[in-house]
Amino acid sequence: MIKCLRLLEHECYSAQDLAGRFRVSKRTIYRDLRLLAEAGVPVVRRSGQQGFHVPDRWPEAGRLRTRT
Repeated sequence: MIKCLRLLEHECYSAQDLAGRFRVSKRTIYRDLRLLAEAGVPVVRRSGQQGFHVPDRWPEAGRLRTRT
């Protein structure tokens, strides 16, 4: 999930794109995105771009980067 989070901080990706990149099902991606949101990560769905994005300036972003 952390790799997915890092990708979403930089660009907007569709569930299909993420599933292909991580070689998992779209269902797994949707589950992981839901878990991230429940953990307080601001996962934003961008309907115009048909994808998901995480603002790179959300409060916990710096803390996650220093831990990994």
